[in-house]
Amino acid sequence: MTMQMRILRLSLIGVLMLMMCVNFSVRAQDVTETQLQPEKRINIDAYQLDSEDKIKITVFEEGQISDTYSIDGNGYVSIPLIGEVELSRLTLREAEMIITKKLADGYLVDPNVTIEIAAYRPFYIMGEVRAPGRYEYVHHISALKAVALAGGFTYRANRRRIEIVRGLDGASKKMPIDTPIHPGDIVTVQERFF
Repeated sequence: MTMQMRILRLSLIGVLMLMMCVNFSVRAQDVTETQLQPEKRINIDAYQLDSEDKIKITVFEEGQISDTYSIDGNGYVSIPLIGEVELSRLTLREAEMIITKKLADGYLVDPNVTIEIAAYRPFYIMGEVRAPGRYEYVHHISALKAVALAGGFTYRANRRRIEIVRGLDGASKKMPIDTPIHPGDIVTVQERFF
């Protein structure tokens, strides 16, 4: 290989690398300019329980009742002594009050009940990702990290915005890719238009 061919080859590689850097910085700038106000992280006091959440119920000095429970598909938990209790759409404090009241109603004298989240319900990701499906919720996960868990974007994916169905009302919103994911979210990566 002649010296001129080597110089031409190195020049070509340099130009390609420069073009990739410019393209990446333009994409990063586009995303930050179009960001909406990202939603805040999960507020545990306002968090509403739903199907597939796992909760740890502790009843002071009652080891037979204290355990980790899964909320079933209908929003109920089966607890010894009191049976089925509906917890769907309740906060942790509301659930504590209901279970305390049911236990005090003929079973225990002045029960002391605490509830905490053992594991949040999963989130779902679909659309233009390599491995769509159900994924365990991880604290402080963004939609971009969720895409990474799902194997990354397909070549047709819109890499700037995603659509999220959030909350128990089922409302769908288009959001920037760095939006935090919440338990139970359904994330859709749309196809780009070009």
